[in-house]
Amino acid sequence: MEIIAKNFTPLWRAKNGFKIQSFGDHKILFTFANKEDVDRILEGRELVEIIQAKDLAVVFLAETLTDDARLEFVQSSSGFDHRWVVPRVGRSGGLVLYWSCSPAGLVKINFDGAVFGASNMFGIGVVIRDSNGAVLASCSQKISQAYKAKEIEALAALKALSFAFELGFRSAILEGDSLRLIQALKSEERSLSPTGLLIEDVKMFANNFVRLLYSHIKRNGNRIAHSLAKNAYQIFKYE
Repeated sequence: MEIIAKNFTPLWRAKNGFKIQSFGDHKILFTFANKEDVDRILEGRELVEIIQAKDLAVVFLAETLTDDARLEFVQSSSGFDHRWVVPRVGRSGGLVLYWSCSPAGLVKINFDGAVFGASNMFGIGVVIRDSNGAVLASCSQKISQAYKAKEIEALAALKALSFAFELGFRSAILEGDSLRLIQALKSEERSLSPTGLLIEDVKMFANNFVRLLYSHIKRNGNRIAHSLAKNAYQIFKYE
């Protein structure tokens, strides 16, 4: 029972916890104090919340007893393009694989920001590639003004979109290594904080595109944009 509780507690994240009671013959009763927790778990919302929080592109479920309706709910709520299922047999659970592919015909816009120490300056790097990974355009920009790290990432995203728009691209994937920013751009929630207002500017400019998707990538996969942002320090300012 302790192992079961240890595995399910961080997954279900019930507000008031839950109790476990064994009846033998592989029968276990879970008792929740909060009905909302039961509804969320049965509908698959707890899995959707984890997928969205981690911004996962591929999810594999093993030994799952979930029915087709819940599998469809998870797929549609998480935005996955594809689902592959091996049905359950008897008491044995099935297998489920969710994944998304980069749509053909969309360019990928990678961006990043870099702070230049105590100089009150920062750099922005942007690289645009086609669906085969070939570089179509890139830019570096140095800005002589102090901003917080979160604000710099939002400004870099805005610069990336404006740069791509100026070059005539109207369908794209905006990709950065700030998970918090990408999640905020996907969210409908608004904030009146300085960073929140900059994010709203990005969302507003995104309306100029026919199709725009958001994607998170780890830092080591965003090295070109990061190098361009660091290289901006070498740009001379002409008066």
